[in-house]
Amino acid sequence: MRLRDYLLDVAPRARSYEKARKGLGKPANPLTITFSVTAACRSLCKTCNIGRVYLENPAIAKNDLTLKEIEATFKTLGPIYFFNVSGGEPFMRMDLAEILRLAFIYLKPKLISIPTNSLAPKAIEKTTLKILEYMDMYLPPHVPLSIKPSIDGVGEMHDFVRGIKGNFVKLEETIDRLLAIREKNPRLHVDLGSVISNYNLNHLDVLEKWVHERGIESYRHEIAEQRVEFHNVGDPITPSPQVYRQLTREFSNQIIKNIKGKALHTRVTESVRLAYYEVANQILKEKRQVTPCYGGLANIHLDYNGEVWPCCILGGEQSMGNIRDWDYDMQALLASPKAKDVIKYIADGNCACPLASQWLNNVLLTPKHMLNVMYILLYRFPFRKLSPTLGKPKVQKDEAIVLTKAGTIPSPTSYNTDDLIKNDKEYTEAEPISVKTPFHVLGIRSLSEKSYILRIERHGLSFIPGQYFILGKKCGETAREYTIYSSLEDDYLEFMITEVAEGHVSPMLRNCGIGEELHVEGPLGYFEIDNSPDFKGKHIFIASGAGIAPFHSFVRSNPKLDYQILHGVRKLEDCFDWEDYDKSRYTICTSREDTGDYYGRVTAYLREHPINPKDIFYICGNTEMLYEVYDILISQGVTRESIKVEVFY
Repeated sequence: MRLRDYLLDVAPRARSYEKARKGLGKPANPLTITFSVTAACRSLCKTCNIGRVYLENPAIAKNDLTLKEIEATFKTLGPIYFFNVSGGEPFMRMDLAEILRLAFIYLKPKLISIPTNSLAPKAIEKTTLKILEYMDMYLPPHVPLSIKPSIDGVGEMHDFVRGIKGNFVKLEETIDRLLAIREKNPRLHVDLGSVISNYNLNHLDVLEKWVHERGIESYRHEIAEQRVEFHNVGDPITPSPQVYRQLTREFSNQIIKNIKGKALHTRVTESVRLAYYEVANQILKEKRQVTPCYGGLANIHLDYNGEVWPCCILGGEQSMGNIRDWDYDMQALLASPKAKDVIKYIADGNCACPLASQWLNNVLLTPKHMLNVMYILLYRFPFRKLSPTLGKPKVQKDEAIVLTKAGTIPSPTSYNTDDLIKNDKEYTEAEPISVKTPFHVLGIRSLSEKSYILRIERHGLSFIPGQYFILGKKCGETAREYTIYSSLEDDYLEFMITEVAEGHVSPMLRNCGIGEELHVEGPLGYFEIDNSPDFKGKHIFIASGAGIAPFHSFVRSNPKLDYQILHGVRKLEDCFDWEDYDKSRYTICTSREDTGDYYGRVTAYLREHPINPKDIFYICGNTEMLYEVYDILISQGVTRESIKVEVFY
């Protein structure tokens, strides 16, 4: 944060929020809006159940606010200071850059932050570049963009906590791609964020060392929180106040040790964070709001489905209303009797939590806390005044904070460390979708020098055509998503795989022996045929290379399906199993030779051949093709809701 911004944009609003908290007037515009842009998420984190809820019912993402709805909402909200994107996984929305463009136009934020689970490195890179383009168009040069990959451990520990094997390898790739952008565009800040829970407490030294060796500009710790938003109220993930106090002392001292040479705005930001740690500890100790909380005033949370919350801890338990019910008029919703009741609920002290996003705002708006910020900035930082250490937390013998109601802080509850805590020697492999039966390789069918079909046992497992599995060697360190190629009628599972020379998994799987046991997670995913009875159009499948895999499963599992395939390949020899498709429904676009139905890329074909925007379009292939096809379809009048896509890499 810049001092100029604090003096001109933040501090003047404090009096307005305090009067509104007491019911004495209309508040100023919120400082911060957190927008959960989608319900979709492919992570299965130990500290958050958003991914599990989504994967059990992918249809909930159909309730995501559309671009038109988002624009209408932003128009009525007006300028804010901090735009904090949340999810699900934000980068699972193909139109994330367009959402940010609307925020830049109408909200004019001074700070922008986007977290990510790093499961789609190329998509994250491409979207980040597009967001930066829009920032250059609509925002002053000093406004930064912070992309914050999550890291909860090193190597297998990260994969364990995040619930997806191979996530750490993708995290490293995401960091490399973002740092490369940062070298060319200093507006981008690459900040890592860790959620410290009862799962990874034993790994913090290793984690801290790894982060500093990577040369990351900013590293943030947050304590695992039980939120309505995360569907995890009651989970014993939150360290006890004693452990929290020990950890925040360590975090604070690390910040002070590494503050030398940092820019002024970074030192100001870190001063606020250290002051927040002290406030959070006091809240946990006294179990009350130690100073007024301005949730619902300085900070609001817009959920993916239009619900407006005062914060993500209270969530729907204290919803202020749904923007769809207010004709997308945010100001009217925030002035409603229901919203005022929620503000009174908070003002009366019915909740008390150390939520970072809220209390960082509260610190900025409270003179008492800001005096402490100045003390840290002007005394502790220059003279490297460290806090007395309290020793390392004895994690295995400690207790957890377990909530029974959002926003309350009960006494810590004992938990079973054998079930919860996994230290370095006791690491247990993550299995997001529990599969007890081992899966063995039945065969490998070579299609070309680079492509092959991997066949494994099915064991009667149910799946939906279009879903994917995470596959890897049983003892390997990484794994990758592969879409099912076989049909519902087959008594085996098949996957079309193109070997990537620099890949971690595809060359390894090709060399599997018959009978070898694999690491298998799944089925997962939401990429499936739209069977809505009201739909009367055609299913248009657009693929590049091995992206044909889900469409092969679609066609073979649905013989009466009305479909058309547009398949982009380099040469005709890159098309396989032609006999499984109706030739009249299969258009081959060859980019390296004039041997297919169309000479050129599939994207060129789409530009030259009009489409029916009332059809449903399914896209699968490399990242560049996905985004290019998406933009072409949108430009030709197709709605976002009529485009189905799942980004893996």
